[in-house]
Amino acid sequence: APPWFAISLKDPFGSLTKSALIKSLTRASQKQGALQFRSLESTGGAGVGLFMLYNSVNALAFHVIAQQSTEVICFFRLTKQQKEYETVPRSIQYIQENPI
Repeated sequence: APPWFAISLKDPFGSLTKSALIKSLTRASQKQGALQFRSLESTGGAGVGLFMLYNSVNALAFHVIAQQSTEVICFFRLTKQQKEYETVPRSIQYIQENPI
């Protein structure tokens, strides 16, 4: 099996909720055409960035510590075959912790 590559980004806010994530991805997925993307970009907050990220990776993990941090981990399966890359199912994980 091909190796995997992961990259992680973290912010100091911890404000991303599961419902906001689902709402953003759903809204953006319903507006898939390039023209709709351009109009969504002008309004901001439409989830276009998350949707584009989701379509570029094999898996996404969101680790939120409420009011402290949000970490997004992107997983890429390294393969030379584009067809093989496209057949790997995508997944999203959302983990939320309350601060101690």
